[in-house]
Amino acid sequence: PENASKLYLAKVRELAKTDMKEIDGAHDVVKAASKVAQISVVSNGERQNVLTSLEFARLRDLFEDEYIITGLMAPNPKPAPDLFLLAAEKHNIAPDKCLVIEDSTTGVTAAKAAGMTCWGFTGAHHDPEDQKEKLLECGADKVFSSMQEILKLIS
Repeated sequence: PENASKLYLAKVRELAKTDMKEIDGAHDVVKAASKVAQISVVSNGERQNVLTSLEFARLRDLFEDEYIITGLMAPNPKPAPDLFLLAAEKHNIAPDKCLVIEDSTTGVTAAKAAGMTCWGFTGAHHDPEDQKEKLLECGADKVFSSMQEILKLIS
């Protein structure tokens, strides 16, 4: 139907209340990263859903509004590099100096197209081994299954 998008977003918001799960260690990774670098969230998602997710995960206060980059802020969503390039531009950082942590093939493809280093994360996927292969095929520079592994490298 014409209102499919609106219905979909409403369903996502409804399910988020009961089905969203925090990724173990994500808060520690973001907090550590924020101490050593400028950080952004880059998502194809609808802005309010992204903000809700950040609040749920206790991450919202670690990101300034202008560095929460969402789907409609650039001409093309992922897998195009536009959203990642916008984040780099907002931070006044060259893309080749950026590190992206991504859990999707779409995101890895976008990060690599932007000329950024990209680490894949499989810890939230239902089939981590299969996802690892897919992320590597898309160009992920490294792939991790836990946030604790990433935290060790960031720290």
